[in-house]
Amino acid sequence: MNANWKPETTLDLIRTIIQGAVVLVGAVWGYYTFVRSRTFKLRLEPTVSGIVRNAKNSSYVKITSKLKNVGQCKVDVSQTGSAVRILSHIPKETDGSDVVTWKHFDTLPVFEKHAILEPGETIGDEVLVAVPIAVGQVFRL
Repeated sequence: MNANWKPETTLDLIRTIIQGAVVLVGAVWGYYTFVRSRTFKLRLEPTVSGIVRNAKNSSYVKITSKLKNVGQCKVDVSQTGSAVRILSHIPKETDGSDVVTWKHFDTLPVFEKHAILEPGETIGDEVLVAVPIAVGQVFRL
């Protein structure tokens, strides 16, 4: 046996190896958590739906807009570019080969009353729009 061998030296070597392994595992975990899985990247999930409602002499489109923050950080809701466009089409009797042409009906702002969207939070807006009555008219939101 070596006369200079001490148990403390071996324990220091083992402790250094374990500490290095822990730091390496922590670095890999941090990389996959924050970089690869994009934990703190802005991720929004918008949905828009509508229902046509007919009354006696009028017709309405009820538009529901929702925005869900599926990310892990809060998002400032910007009104620039936040809107719902309503397009309409009245089908004509043809042989079915015509291309559908959508006419712009209206553009409405959404989420004006909201400034911040927290993680996991969903905000929504509903609006009722009066539309002209036409047989077979369809809408695109």
